[in-house]
Amino acid sequence: MKRRKIVPISKNKLELLPTKRFLSRLKQLYQCEESITLSDSNTDDYKPSEYLKFKDSSEWFEEYQNLKEILSHRDHISSKK
Repeated sequence: MKRRKIVPISKNKLELLPTKRFLSRLKQLYQCEESITLSDSNTDDYKPSEYLKFKDSSEWFEEYQNLKEILSHRDHISSKK
């Protein structure tokens, strides 16, 4: 199964995402490959500015930091007991 491309979005747009989409995006970021050198996929068409694919890119790190910062300010709702 081919993974969908993760397009970078601004911090303002991230803040507007509903929690379910927000957490889904975080999960997608976790599933990115570690680096282009460790990848066995065809990376000829990869352009970091267009979409996020590798964790060692500055774009990935920036998006991840934005997500973590926003998540730290969101209200926590405890699960039912």
